[in-house]
Amino acid sequence: MTKKEASSLINNDFKKEILHPGNNGNVKFAKKLHTKNVYWINIHVDSRLSKEFHIILNDEEKEEFTHLIIPANTFKTDLFRVRFDKTNGLNKLDIELSHDKENYLIDIKSGGTNYNFNKHLSKVFKY
Repeated sequence: MTKKEASSLINNDFKKEILHPGNNGNVKFAKKLHTKNVYWINIHVDSRLSKEFHIILNDEEKEEFTHLIIPANTFKTDLFRVRFDKTNGLNKLDIELSHDKENYLIDIKSGGTNYNFNKHLSKVFKY
């Protein structure tokens, strides 16, 4: 499953185009890591975060992806670990979402705030 394919399925499910998967769009796509039971996500701190934002978490082993809808202005920098990216001079949010049952969809990034993304769960799609 790719970001574009998953975005298309979600847009079809909502019967309108709510996800814009381009480079400057409102969606972030992450695959579950094979070495650790997490989804690792980097999100640029920019104007897109002042609008509704979407995260797609792809689990290739289970052949499913999880869609999260993040309301505008949820990504306050004091709620997440921020790091400066030397390659482009922008701040990024470093998010590490747990896939473990007891901490499912909680940001467990070292130095993070354990923000719980379960309240943003929209739907799980099988493919």
